[in-house]
Amino acid sequence: MAKNLSLLKRFLEEERNSTEEINDSETFELLWMTRKCRASMHEPDEQGITAEVQNSDAPFDNAGGTEMSLFFRDAEGNGFEMNMASLVALARLGAEAYRKARKLEAV
Repeated sequence: MAKNLSLLKRFLEEERNSTEEINDSETFELLWMTRKCRASMHEPDEQGITAEVQNSDAPFDNAGGTEMSLFFRDAEGNGFEMNMASLVALARLGAEAYRKARKLEAV
């Protein structure tokens, strides 16, 4: 357990020092598309948001080319596609911010 905790702490430190950036336009599109949804994203379908996995047989990466992604659509028919790995990256950043805001210890 202590070894795993040590590895996790090192990983989180490396993430904080990373110079990689997440695609700003995808981030904006995601926030705009889900602006009427609950913060928890509980039942987004009640806000008219649907999502569909695209290219499910493609690699789970964000290096360019054909990749696994999620296609979002709102009740008005507007939609956008977001790379699945980038979506997970945003979720990880949010989870870390949530953990800090709630003063929860790292796992």
